[in-house]
Amino acid sequence: GEGVNVSHFTADPTAPTMMAIVATPSRTEQDFVIYSGAGARLSPDDLSHDYITDTDLFIYGSVTLAGDAGDTLRQVLQWIHNAAGQTIFDVNLRPALWPDLDQARQCIDACIETATVLKVNEVELEFLTGQTDPERGIRKLLDRGVRLCCVSLGAEGAYFKAGHISGRVPAFPVEIENTTGSGDAFVAGLAYQLSLQQASIDDMDGAVMTEIVRFANACGALAATQVGAMSGLPSLEAVEKFLQMN
Repeated sequence: GEGVNVSHFTADPTAPTMMAIVATPSRTEQDFVIYSGAGARLSPDDLSHDYITDTDLFIYGSVTLAGDAGDTLRQVLQWIHNAAGQTIFDVNLRPALWPDLDQARQCIDACIETATVLKVNEVELEFLTGQTDPERGIRKLLDRGVRLCCVSLGAEGAYFKAGHISGRVPAFPVEIENTTGSGDAFVAGLAYQLSLQQASIDDMDGAVMTEIVRFANACGALAATQVGAMSGLPSLEAVEKFLQMN
């Protein structure tokens, strides 16, 4: 392949919680090998209930659900649900982490019920709904209680739907170096923009939501111009400058 990126996700620089080895057979393809670390030992007793339930947005994904800390994450989600908190579920499916895909689907389906915002790519949309058409697939996901769903479509941009508003937001044309981390950057941009809003998702109009997703698209596009899942993530200053130029 073209290369291998090694990313450490750490809570403490002396104690890696996870290591991911990413093989990149092409600039737009990745194969992941993920090793659990200290994070696999997390229990609810290790976490602050008040800190978690006071957050503006809590982001979670299926990588943690598939590991030994999955039960802890499910407890956290219940805390947030009970406190009427907002969550973003970035499905981020990694089939190799699961004993079988039926178990993955059942577990992910159950955790969709706690999501305020759901982000999927085209493959994950079909996996969860059986639909390749974003509009039809999103309808099925919104029926499960999700208030905003975004489907990232690579070079085609992103499609979103929330209540009665929906839209397709074009991608930014960039020279792609490697798309590893672009989905993470999209979710980070989405979370940042949602945290700035005074209105709830249900009260936002189409123009505001389009600008939110446009910002997220810019984050994903800039990440694709760099190598490295973490090192390629853009700064806020870089994203704002990029948007001014486009």
